[in-house]
Amino acid sequence: MKKFCLLVLTLFAVFAMQAQEAPVSPDASQAKEKSGKPVKKIRYQTEIDLSYAYGIEDEISYLNLEWVNGVRFNRYFFAGVGGGASANFEDEGVLVPLYVDLRGYAPVAKKVDLMFGVNLGTKLDYNYGMSGGFLLRPEFGIATRFTEKFGMNFAVRYELYSLGYDVANMTGSIDRLRLKTNLIGLKIGFEF
Repeated sequence: MKKFCLLVLTLFAVFAMQAQEAPVSPDASQAKEKSGKPVKKIRYQTEIDLSYAYGIEDEISYLNLEWVNGVRFNRYFFAGVGGGASANFEDEGVLVPLYVDLRGYAPVAKKVDLMFGVNLGTKLDYNYGMSGGFLLRPEFGIATRFTEKFGMNFAVRYELYSLGYDVANMTGSIDRLRLKTNLIGLKIGFEF
């Protein structure tokens, strides 16, 4: 799984560097050629997210600091990859999430959009040597742009993380256990 994540990150980084050379436009749908036809322009977008999530079933909470790098294809669609750190206050553990971020935007005003998206990936746990698992984070919120190069978004998100791991029991045999967390949280993102 780690090799697959590294391959996806590498390919996306190459694509993002090529997209960075494309002309920057705050709203690519308004750009037109001399002939009057719309020009499709993509824009590189970086986002730093700060979020807090609390367990629905268990008393567990995470403070997340993450970055997302990707491409804003137009005003309506964004795709990127992200990573960061998730601090667990109950056992003082730190997880490293790696994910693909897909988002859609629905304009409600000139500089305000409804935002809906999903993160799909995994979390790496270096404290206990466990890695892998499945991470799913759908989110819904509002995104706004203050200038061409700076914006913010606010979202409510749900997080499902599922991981299977092996534990040796008293008889010496290995038991397969499953960890599943259901969290709900708030996110604030700063777009550059």
